[in-house]
Amino acid sequence: MRKKLCIYCGQNPGTTRDHIPPRGFFEKPCPNIKRITVPCCEACRLADEANDEKARNLIISTAPAEPHRVVQSQLADARNRAIDDHGQLPVLLEHMVPADISTSAGVYLGSSPAFNLNNPVMDAFLHRMARGLLHSVKNTGFVPSKVQWQTNLQPDIFAIFASGLSGSFGDVFSYRALFVEDSHDSLWLLTFFERLHFKVSLHSTVTQAQGTRDD
Repeated sequence: MRKKLCIYCGQNPGTTRDHIPPRGFFEKPCPNIKRITVPCCEACRLADEANDEKARNLIISTAPAEPHRVVQSQLADARNRAIDDHGQLPVLLEHMVPADISTSAGVYLGSSPAFNLNNPVMDAFLHRMARGLLHSVKNTGFVPSKVQWQTNLQPDIFAIFASGLSGSFGDVFSYRALFVEDSHDSLWLLTFFERLHFKVSLHSTVTQAQGTRDD
């Protein structure tokens, strides 16, 4: 029996395994947590590897994620080494924007630099995360798709996912999911380092009748 196709390109055999979420988000030695792996070709794995590091460094540099114990103990140093050794400082700086700071009562405190996560690095990363999770739950194989996402969510969004499918990987990553019946469309609530939340909508670009490619 031939190997399954890569779930990301749908062209090449899935000769290797891709971790969801990537290993670089966890401390070393990696805790005994059973993480998701999905069939992937070597070309897609290598293409995603560099983007993963950039996405991780953006995520751990946000105010919600920065105080987390794994970030403070290990990942911040890994980010700093990437800045020094891999020249990633321009990548981080180009996503910094001024942000208004207010108290919970709405009192304006001024402006401070913050990271704008709305960029192609995060688009590609969150798309891949959702595709990997969808395959792990539904065994879909390759599904041509597009992604929409947002962060800075309103509190009522969490109630929408209260009855959804869920999974967690220590205190580093967790997800909740809702699925559209008779479709590969899905809605995900992805949480990194307990406090940074993304709502991710994955939309299939083929009809169910057309099917998806896999072996």
